Amino acid sequence: MFWDKLMPCMSVCFRKMSLLSIVPPVIDAHYFRESITVDEEARTKLMCVVIKGDPPMRFHWLKNGQTFLAHGDTTVQTFEDTSIVTFKKVVSSDRGQYTCVATNVASSTNRTMQLIVNVPPQWTVEPKNVSVVLGHRVWIDCAAVGFPAPSILWKKLIHTESSSGDFTYVHSNPRAHRFNNGTLVLSDVEESDAGSYLCQASNGIAAGLSKIITLQVLVPPTFKEPFQTKTVTEESNTTLRCIATGHAPIVITWQKDKSLIDISKRGSQKGKDITNFNDEMEAICIALNQLSDQKSDIFRSVILPDSKAVLQAI
Repeated sequence: MFWDKLMPCMSVCFRKMSLLSIVPPVIDAHYFRESITVDEEARTKLMCVVIKGDPPMRFHWLKNGQTFLAHGDTTVQTFEDTSIVTFKKVVSSDRGQYTCVATNVASSTNRTMQLIVNVPPQWTVEPKNVSVVLGHRVWIDCAAVGFPAPSILWKKLIHTESSSGDFTYVHSNPRAHRFNNGTLVLSDVEESDAGSYLCQASNGIAAGLSKIITLQVLVPPTFKEPFQTKTVTEESNTTLRCIATGHAPIVITWQKDKSLIDISKRGSQKGKDITNFNDEMEAICIALNQLSDQKSDIFRSVILPDSKAVLQAI
């Protein structure tokens, strides 16, 4: 309050005047912290409370620097000195920086809060059973997203004499490598690499994910005895045995002079007498499976004339 002198005036005159001081707004840091962390699908509120400042007060919100408005399961309620953003069901896209701006006729102020949304792992590439040819390379994909970013671990089922089997970590070695995206790569695959593998994705939120897959190692057919010569005398008997191993089913074919003699599947035995040869004979055993385009072995036996041969496929 002060007095000023009014002019002109026949006598000294005074007028009483008042100055109004308007207090600018202050946002309570207790309610509006620097960051808040919530789990996905939870309910949460952002409260912007003005503890100082003369009314009337106006509020508006920004998300990542852009105007933020109510939408979907999100509402904005504004009162005389408070504005509240309510998330009825938080989703991962709600993550971001939220700024509350409070304004009165004196000034404007703002505070920013980081909303962090924890999201449990979700498959982006779910691992599947895979097959690989012996000696080749195989890529086993396993990928997940979430927040924080999930870590991917690989384990292999190892059978021991004392237990039915335990999953143990697959460590990096010259033949095994795990990429940052979760893919497991096995090079120069051996038969011992076949079996059950477990991929786990976890980030500490909820139970995480896990999936067991089977790696099948396909083995081309091979013979224990790739070449055999049989010499027999007249009217004597001999047995030609063709034993093949590899990925089932294996089809065994016997040929004589490029003509089919007998066909048998692995695991069965069939015999056929061959008699009255006029000349030396070459019996050929061919083992085929689905990998025969990769490799086929030929087992040869030479039989002298006037003998009896019993062919067996095993």
